[in-house]
Amino acid sequence: MKNSYLLIMCIFLLIGQSARGESVTKKIHFSHSELRIEPIKGEDGEVYIRMYYPNTEYGDEFGHPALPIRYVTISLPYAADEISLKVQKTNTSSHTLSRRLFPTQEQERTSLEERERIFKPCEKNIYNSSLNYPSDQARITEISCSGHGGRHVVVAVYPAVYFPSENRYDFSEDISITLSYNISPLRVQSQVNNRQTRDIGIPFYEYCVITSQALKDAFTRLIAWKREKGLNAGVVCKEDILSNAYIVGDTVSSIYDDAGKIRQYLQYAYASGVTKYVLFGGNFEVLPIRYGTSYNHKPDSIVKVDNNIPTDLYFSDLNSNWNKDNDSHYGEPHFAMDYGAELYVGRILCTNSEDIRNYTDKLLRYELNPGNGDFSYLKKALYTQEDEIQGNHEQDSVAAQLHCIFPIDTIFSEQPSYYASNPSSPYGSDVIAEMNQHYGYISWGGHGAPTSITVKTGGINNIDPKFAITSIQADTIPWITHEPANGLDNLTNKDYPMFAYSISCTITPFDTIYRHASYPNIGQSFTLGKNYGGPILVGNTRNGYGITSKNLQKKFNTYLINNDPIVGFAQNYAKTNYFSHYLHLSSNIIGCPNVRVWTDIPNLFSATSSYTTSGYVITANGSITDSEIGIRDIVNSNETINSISFNPSQGATTLTNAENCLITLTGKNCLPQILPLTIQNATLEGAHHIIAKNVTCGRNVRIGAQGDVVFEMGSNYTFETKGIFMLNEGVIVKKGAQLQVIPSEINY
Repeated sequence: MKNSYLLIMCIFLLIGQSARGESVTKKIHFSHSELRIEPIKGEDGEVYIRMYYPNTEYGDEFGHPALPIRYVTISLPYAADEISLKVQKTNTSSHTLSRRLFPTQEQERTSLEERERIFKPCEKNIYNSSLNYPSDQARITEISCSGHGGRHVVVAVYPAVYFPSENRYDFSEDISITLSYNISPLRVQSQVNNRQTRDIGIPFYEYCVITSQALKDAFTRLIAWKREKGLNAGVVCKEDILSNAYIVGDTVSSIYDDAGKIRQYLQYAYASGVTKYVLFGGNFEVLPIRYGTSYNHKPDSIVKVDNNIPTDLYFSDLNSNWNKDNDSHYGEPHFAMDYGAELYVGRILCTNSEDIRNYTDKLLRYELNPGNGDFSYLKKALYTQEDEIQGNHEQDSVAAQLHCIFPIDTIFSEQPSYYASNPSSPYGSDVIAEMNQHYGYISWGGHGAPTSITVKTGGINNIDPKFAITSIQADTIPWITHEPANGLDNLTNKDYPMFAYSISCTITPFDTIYRHASYPNIGQSFTLGKNYGGPILVGNTRNGYGITSKNLQKKFNTYLINNDPIVGFAQNYAKTNYFSHYLHLSSNIIGCPNVRVWTDIPNLFSATSSYTTSGYVITANGSITDSEIGIRDIVNSNETINSISFNPSQGATTLTNAENCLITLTGKNCLPQILPLTIQNATLEGAHHIIAKNVTCGRNVRIGAQGDVVFEMGSNYTFETKGIFMLNEGVIVKKGAQLQVIPSEINY
């Protein structure tokens, strides 16, 4: 009996403790022969030495020695706790410098507004010290943890260490970093607890649109398409969230304002296990927004507008405390924020129903039939660069990376050089004209402002004259050199919608800043303008920074190349595999986070279907190995939505209980196919918007139980179709029922 008691106590103690001894090691190689040492004259008149090493960057501690850094991401289990870092270095050599090492400066902003940079001199307490800098050759800079996987640890690795008082550096060619950690049962239990929720009287949806009551109905068509793809989609109104008795604010951060209430609702929605995607329908006039802070604040410090950043990271990262020091500056970097997304979030900056109709048109054209059958444009990419962005070859690097999926590329650069005092080309109208030659991927790399992105400027960091593409063709924008046909509304790509990524500053703020309130910003124009642009822009709500913005973009692109290219997934990958607090706040998705970017010519399902006594049999293109079938039951008031995996290469699949359902096939780089909808032996109730190819209703329109099709009193059915809509014998439309058929403008 005594031994049994001891055994029980030992088990109890083991459960309450962490499992120890886990570790992951990664080896990084550098070559001293690739290190460049060059003199550089500072703005203080002193000549310094600067180090350059390929595929590295510099930190953001201004005035500290500018040493190359390589950021390395290591994935650990979700339950990893008490994470520590150990560094080993070999093949180390020592070298003396002829002059002091250049102090780190703020990067060149990709901005048309606040462009002045103040030279930061050497920090005396560091440069006069006998201690090595940095004190550790590698350090943990970020630990992110999304609800969809493990913990992502970003480590900054320095190949060179500086000894200021001796003015020398040690260079290590081989550095081994080891992360040791414990598996914590408490973190496992915390993960379970975080998934527990309560009934708050507001529904949760897998794909959730949050907007105002006034705009709710305008999203009906978009919701219908998401449901057909197999997503349980719906609209939640801000008024219902803000007035809900269970929702008081962001209890994680003790922020009890309207944006905090939206976050608390999303925490409940995520914990329910239902919600995955969120689309915010509205700018700051429609929905509350959250500002993050780019640097740590001291009391009484003044917040500059470009350091107060509108960001949806607040609503995708649901773990972090955004106000640990209980001041008015939220989301400061010293809070060790978690940049991993629990939810994939995008936003359209709409203010009215017409904006939403325009956006939905673009989304459907891009997903259902890009190029109206002329798919070749999806393999083309267009890049722009000028000024220091061109001097550092940012867009050349991006184009080289993406050449494997966009082999036809065009790069617009300043001519004859990026530093020319009076460059000859290009003009904004040149870029717009080239975009009208149809491209699937657009990457803008000029200096930005809410209403414009420059394509050439005189000299370096001289923003006059400003030749740019603009959000709209507006002759009255006084701070841009006027030229004809340089507005996005001069695009004629209605049937050729594009995906755009930009490193430019402040091109898509959620609010209005500076002098731009009278005009739509670039993000609004591109995604909401009628008959031009595209359904997705990844861009900055405040500053971009040339090199780091390019590096973040390349992480985003890495995901597109190697994975299912869903925009929300790619954005989350970029932010958990690259460290830049400012850009994690500033870079946001304008548009639907569930959109798949076309990275190849679409594959056709060529699916056929038939009804048998066993069910609904679907056969598709045997070269496709991975796809999904969306099953939408449109008979009852509360639709039933399902999605199943389908591998056509393994033969046909049979769906049971799928009669009177709308069946849609989707997949990576596969053109969606909506199978013919046949309805018989059914009583139709509720309100439904249906996007279908062919619709046939009647008593005997397929094999199986025969029976009338009754549109019940009070039902409201809208059929948007490109094919035929046929009512056969046995259709009854009761008094008070509404039945509407809309011919689709999209060929699908």
